Amino acid sequence: MIDNGILNIELNEKGECCGDFWLYPDGHSNVYQETPFFSYGGHAPVTLNNGSVTQCFPLTGSPDTWYESIIYLDLDGGGFTIAVHRWIMVPSNESYFLVRYTIDNLKGGPLSNFRIFQGVDYDIGVSFSNNEGGYVNDFVWEHDLGTVGTYVGFRGDSPSAHHDVSLYPSMWTHIINGILNDANYANGDVSVAMEWDVPELPSEGSVTRTLTFAFAPSWDELNSIFTTGPTQETISPQSSSPPSEIPPMRLKQAILSTSYASVTPTQTYANQPVTIAANVVNSGDDTGNYNVVLKINGQVEQSKMVSVGPGGAYQVKFTVSKSEPGQYLATIDGHKADFMVLGDKTSKPTANSGIIVLVVTGILVLSIATVLMLSFRRPT
Repeated sequence: MIDNGILNIELNEKGECCGDFWLYPDGHSNVYQETPFFSYGGHAPVTLNNGSVTQCFPLTGSPDTWYESIIYLDLDGGGFTIAVHRWIMVPSNESYFLVRYTIDNLKGGPLSNFRIFQGVDYDIGVSFSNNEGGYVNDFVWEHDLGTVGTYVGFRGDSPSAHHDVSLYPSMWTHIINGILNDANYANGDVSVAMEWDVPELPSEGSVTRTLTFAFAPSWDELNSIFTTGPTQETISPQSSSPPSEIPPMRLKQAILSTSYASVTPTQTYANQPVTIAANVVNSGDDTGNYNVVLKINGQVEQSKMVSVGPGGAYQVKFTVSKSEPGQYLATIDGHKADFMVLGDKTSKPTANSGIIVLVVTGILVLSIATVLMLSFRRPT
């Protein structure tokens, strides 16, 4: 908490190192949710809340002192892209405070079309849906249309590229999509945002933007704060903390393998189906795809692409049939299983079966002849 005699800003109450909520008293328990986002190239903006905090604001502080938090952020899924040094300073006996971002490029190459977004959902007075807001003189503002006289707003220390004035939660959706609406007025449960663009953030380079958040009892006083603005000496921190060591980051990965191969049935007839199965196991912590290849007698027979979630297993099955009798060896990733194909069920009798038929026929003929001979025997 920092109390400068006019404002009473609470730190870390709700994770403010990364940007979440500021609380300020004026007799009406006003609160606003503020969150910065960053992006480059064609990647979607990423909120600072998704970063890895290595240094946070203290629980309490004093006016006229800069306090620093450090957050590392992944903007493209390939590891930490930027380090964000987020500073705060509340000047004594002033109705504004400053938030300063210094962004270091950790990518190892330039970041083109680098963009900084700052969104705020001001909730002023008793009825949050009875506010108005707008954009003028390169700052965004809000005001309670009821009995509360507070005017609030913010601006940056350089010209903005775009701004947004819309109802909650549309403003947050606009930031996530990277397209602000550039509207100048709205009323209701209003939220506001601003965007600053940097054509290219050089490799190992950095950029700084300082934002002024102000509160005033009238429009004229709010406009005066932003028109006059704090001095550069006030904006610049007196000293910077030592650079923090980048925390290790282990990217999620899929670790896929097959565990066995089986054949059902192991003996069949020609042109009859055989099912060959294998289990694909993912021992990693991210979903992955795996191409399962079935070989029979060393030749690729079939393949299937399967997706397996983290810590999961998936049974993949192949159905094959062979027209030629013989022994077959099925192989999946070195796992082996064999099966035997017999002659076709509908094939003609073999030589052995023909001999058996002849023998049976001969015995039958001999039996009939014996009966006939006995029936014609003369009586004695």
